[in-house]
Amino acid sequence: MGAGASIAKLKNNKTTSYQVRKFVECFSGLAERGKAARAARIYAWRSLDNNGNGYVSLAETGAWIKQVLLDYMPWNPDFCEAQYERFYPSYIRSFKDAADAGKDREIPGVDASTDDYMQKGEFRIFTAYLCGYAVMFDAFQKIDSTDGDEERKFSKENWDAGFGDFVGSPVAALSACATSPALAEVAFGEMDADGKGAVLLIEFCAWCKAKEIAMGTELGKLLALGD
Repeated sequence: MGAGASIAKLKNNKTTSYQVRKFVECFSGLAERGKAARAARIYAWRSLDNNGNGYVSLAETGAWIKQVLLDYMPWNPDFCEAQYERFYPSYIRSFKDAADAGKDREIPGVDASTDDYMQKGEFRIFTAYLCGYAVMFDAFQKIDSTDGDEERKFSKENWDAGFGDFVGSPVAALSACATSPALAEVAFGEMDADGKGAVLLIEFCAWCKAKEIAMGTELGKLLALGD
């Protein structure tokens, strides 16, 4: 199975929230292979890189994501705005990983390198990451214990109370934890990379990505596109 099948499973998995399923549905076509998907990416890239210089910033990417959501569901702008805000942390992670996929080079006349921007050759990778990381963030929110603007994280207590909810998760490593308290215990120790007793969003995503790639899952193959 290829990226198309992987994306289809992400957007149809009923263990995830309705919000993330609609989000993935909106962007999934751009991550797939085939002539139709390639044509859609060409059109979408022209809209994203509106000045035609071949480099797109995080701010430009965020604005593009919001507009795509609004264009996809114009009858429900409040829902689109809410989902744009809800999944914003996943954009940052997706953008950085995609921008790092190509060889880093200095950009003449600018105090920056290509790793600071997304380029056309990294766009499909970005859309794949965008869907994958949105699903991870959706899972993270199930056990996130923070409020408001506080840094997103969860404790061992939160994890112990919530890992059982991941039965059937599209993130296979989380689904495995849901059926094995022993695996869940080990997983928390691996996620808590700094040993401070709490798992940050960046740690959670890094663990999920590494596990999915190591396990050779469909999601892992999707997330390995830029590695």
